[in-house]
Amino acid sequence: MKKIIGFLALGAVLASCGKENTFTTDFGSVNIINAAPVVSTAFAPLLPTFTLFVDTSIRANTALTYRGATGYQAVTPGVRNLSLRLAGNTNRVLWTANNQQINNGQGYTYLIYDTLPIPVTATSTYRGVQLVDDLNLPATGQAKVRFAHLAINAPAVDVTFTRVVGGVDTDSVTVRNRAYLGAAPTLATIGQTATFTSLPSGVYRVTARLAGTSTAVIATSLTLGNQSIWTFFAAGTAQTRPLSLESFRHYP
Repeated sequence: MKKIIGFLALGAVLASCGKENTFTTDFGSVNIINAAPVVSTAFAPLLPTFTLFVDTSIRANTALTYRGATGYQAVTPGVRNLSLRLAGNTNRVLWTANNQQINNGQGYTYLIYDTLPIPVTATSTYRGVQLVDDLNLPATGQAKVRFAHLAINAPAVDVTFTRVVGGVDTDSVTVRNRAYLGAAPTLATIGQTATFTSLPSGVYRVTARLAGTSTAVIATSLTLGNQSIWTFFAAGTAQTRPLSLESFRHYP
């Protein structure tokens, strides 16, 4: 199966230069998804926007807001220290992941979640977990999806992906009984969260229901394109942020 991480990694380096992206395995790639709810005044007068650092180097174009993502950033392979710092005050570290082994041609997504106390203290930090991304392309006519529960006060959910053809529900795939990742997720839970499920490409209604029930709590609709790869995540339910169902498209 074709793997696309090299294309994405170099794209992170060359896109701003106006050059053509080409396939390479000279880098690893790191993507940060921010699912940590924060009230808009928490860091006043600065906005709650964060910047990615790799070791001591700032990464341009990584202004990260709530429910956003940095996209893949090319990282020189080896042992690296990652951190998120407050834009406008980069001495303020909000999350760290030290001694991270970054390998050639491998993609990693870090999920940032949990909350900070209000008022924010000088040492408050978010939680984070690393997912190793399987970016091998799905078969033609297929897409790949996974789901992370990052909504701190929401109960466990079943997430159903229902394919809609001509306005008619055709078939579905359900990811069952996913609970909030919590303060110390086990390796098994992290592995489950990192695992993609294949399903036919097409138009989908994505519905989160209370686990084991038919009670829908949130839903969204979108098109899962041919050979596309997605992470869906639940966010919110704290610090005035409502429950929401979000998505990040890894490829294309």
